Amino acid sequence: MIKIFCGIDDRERVGLSVFSSSVWRRASSPVSITPIGSLVPSDGATTFTASRLLVPYLCGYEGWALWMDGSDMLCLGDVAELWALLDGRYAVQVVKHDYRTRYPVKFLGQSNPDYPRKNWASVMLMNCAHPAWMGLRKPPTGRANRLDWIAEDLIGELPREWNHLVCEPNQCEEAEAKLLHFTLGIPEWPPYNNWFPSSDAWRRECAAMMYFEMDPRIVAGRVLQPHAESA
Repeated sequence: MIKIFCGIDDRERVGLSVFSSSVWRRASSPVSITPIGSLVPSDGATTFTASRLLVPYLCGYEGWALWMDGSDMLCLGDVAELWALLDGRYAVQVVKHDYRTRYPVKFLGQSNPDYPRKNWASVMLMNCAHPAWMGLRKPPTGRANRLDWIAEDLIGELPREWNHLVCEPNQCEEAEAKLLHFTLGIPEWPPYNNWFPSSDAWRRECAAMMYFEMDPRIVAGRVLQPHAESA
């Protein structure tokens, strides 16, 4: 079983549904998805910023878990491929982004500052039994996303296509992305709904989730038509 933990924020509930649908529709192995919100006070733009670091504790410091922000993501690949990359030499494995954001303000007017290891913690393969996580029940204030209490040689690297930051620099080619991360804002909200082709991919997933792959009977409005009354 692939264990995914992801963030839930009241402002992005539709995003969490779209993300979950996109994972399950493409997964070749059984997947459980557990949303978590504000388990501890947030020190970032979302209610779950610090809570993500409690995943090893929630797993009893055993086995592996995959953290994905979720609510502002779209999965275009098979998460079984990502799960297959787990490596016991590391406490955590991440996409090691190296960039400065183009946008000082992101969704709903939130500040979007640069800091070391920015967005590394948005996708994490977490070795829950590793000593680096032991006893961590209260995430370090102001440092939840930096993972700066973990030595660099204990942080493994994941392929860039598994955390593609939409409209940010130094990313993989968008056509190669297996996980789109709308870190600035989901396409449900203007002005983030016209980032072609990423926004269209998100909207297609939303439509597939709600309308069963746009079944032509639904489009034509025939599903709930009553039988003709007998003469």
